[in-house]
Amino acid sequence: MVATARAKVTPATKPEALFEILQGMISPFEDAHARIRAGPTKRGYQGFRKGTDRLIKHGVRDFMTKDLPLLLAVTDSRLQGPLKKWCNEQVQYGHLDDSTGYLRILSEQGYTKEGDFSSGLDELEAVLDTIFSDPKLKGLVLDVRINFGGMDPYGLALASLATTGYVAYSKEARIDPVDRTKWTPGQPSFVRPSTRPGLTGPVVELTGPLTISAGETMTQALMGRSPKVLRIGENTQGVFSDVLRRTLPNGWYFGLPNEVFRSPEGRTFDGAGIPPDIEVPVFAMDDLAAGRDPGLERAQIKLYRNR
Repeated sequence: MVATARAKVTPATKPEALFEILQGMISPFEDAHARIRAGPTKRGYQGFRKGTDRLIKHGVRDFMTKDLPLLLAVTDSRLQGPLKKWCNEQVQYGHLDDSTGYLRILSEQGYTKEGDFSSGLDELEAVLDTIFSDPKLKGLVLDVRINFGGMDPYGLALASLATTGYVAYSKEARIDPVDRTKWTPGQPSFVRPSTRPGLTGPVVELTGPLTISAGETMTQALMGRSPKVLRIGENTQGVFSDVLRRTLPNGWYFGLPNEVFRSPEGRTFDGAGIPPDIEVPVFAMDDLAAGRDPGLERAQIKLYRNR
């Protein structure tokens, strides 16, 4: 692939053509953490696993401003009253009934005006304290079907509202540019029991192909919880690594993943994503047109049976 692409580049190659060549080199990876940003040309590319970008027809920015509100409105119509919104509207909460909460997390970043990690974590923990202080709350639907990621420790903070501690995952990074079998020793991340208000009752998590990056590490962090978090929906996107960013000589930058997140059993979910326990179509066109949310409906049934 490199040899074929290099043969296409000459001193006369214009920036737009160079961008197409570079994009052609990384697009086969179908990896949402493989990306190029070409400043002055205003071109950018981010990969997605084939078929998982069906809702993102005109780029992520247009999706968030134009398409996302229409998707969320279908779910919102099933809730008791309007959602409360915090963390720059990235964390939203409402009720399916008096004892069943609905928590939607759209990302793990940008929670405060300052935009830094510490203030965002403080804001998130204060919000979770408010939500889980409700004595009537007996079950929860956690909706991350639309979640574009951010900072992994925010997911650990949510998972830590559990009763027992465990290893969430272990991170390893490539340490040799040629030998793909060489990795750093695993660096474990722990879910530690917290004295903050938490939820010990049943939890159902809604996942889908737009559960991406830190949304996926949050999902992975919840896999060791007891009682088990039941996952309903579709496979997550399949990207877990931090993005290693580098600048090219012409000022453009590219990003790529150079890590794996292993479960305590040594399993990784890169590429295929984390599978659901119960497969239900996520935001299918027919369901949206009819105002249906089958994933949420299935979650309600499971929660009522587990009471």
